[in-house]
Amino acid sequence: MSKVVLITGASSGFGEACAEKFAQEGCSLILAARRLDKLHSLREKLVPGAPVQLFKLDVTDPASVAAMLTTLGPAADAIDVLINCAGLALGLEPAWESDFSDWETMVDTNITGLLRMTRAILPGMVRKNAGHIINLGSVAGSWPYPGSNAYGGTKAFVKNFSQALRADVLGKNIRVTSIEPGMAETNFRTSASKVIRKLRTRFTKTPSH
Repeated sequence: MSKVVLITGASSGFGEACAEKFAQEGCSLILAARRLDKLHSLREKLVPGAPVQLFKLDVTDPASVAAMLTTLGPAADAIDVLINCAGLALGLEPAWESDFSDWETMVDTNITGLLRMTRAILPGMVRKNAGHIINLGSVAGSWPYPGSNAYGGTKAFVKNFSQALRADVLGKNIRVTSIEPGMAETNFRTSASKVIRKLRTRFTKTPSH
């Protein structure tokens, strides 16, 4: 019996890669992201005939999450795997130069959005005593680097929350996994490339004598 897999942030990066892999495994996919056009393009790349549902979703917006769940209806309880891939990093400036609105956006997306999706889907897994929640963290959650201030903090939360969630479901047939990748070739890395170069320049200047 094929698994039903819900992937947030599925339009690019790790979310897109997960969609391609699970489609190859014959799973039924529910792909959600803010960019619906990107999801349509992704569906064309998947295994022909793979069962796929697409949703325009903003995990920072409670109404957007509620609308998706309303459309899914009872099918939401059939979700076997939730992959929380939606996330972002904004800026690499030192804390005193950072834009506070960037910090708020990262918290809203990387923390609150992940919590909102987990709280929405986990009860169905508990009712059927089966499921797997996979949260996309980062090595930045354990190994801070200059400029990772708020971003690293949000990923440290993902790690700790995943561990606590694992303790909550102890004794149930539910798994919780936190994946913590390092640098990878994704749109996420491309969008940050300018500030990464700026950061490297700052710390590799030839010292004066």
